[in-house]
Amino acid sequence: MNGEKLKNRKLNKGKLLTFGFKKTDNGYIYHTNLAEGQITFTQYLSHKGSKRATIENVRVAKDRRNLGIGTLLMKYAINLAKENSCTIVQLTSNKTRTDAHRFYKRLGFQDTHEGLKLNIL
Repeated sequence: MNGEKLKNRKLNKGKLLTFGFKKTDNGYIYHTNLAEGQITFTQYLSHKGSKRATIENVRVAKDRRNLGIGTLLMKYAINLAKENSCTIVQLTSNKTRTDAHRFYKRLGFQDTHEGLKLNIL
């Protein structure tokens, strides 16, 4: 996929979703009229040096949730990871976002690691 690719899709309640993925040096930033996020591809030493896709900053407007937007974007991002020869797709989510965790688990994500963070600024 070169440059920015736009798609139009009808959602399950008839709303039209327009979204695009803008290619960056190591991944894509995606944006829509209703949501946004980022996917980055990184070469790792583990898993025989395979590439991983990290999905970050996923946001769907509160009043637009449960319309299929998140599912559509996540499936598209997962397909981008496959197209870029990634073997793992990973993400982090705030521990308090239990609805988001249920959503990710419905997509097949599993709790496998405990994440830690250090704010340095």
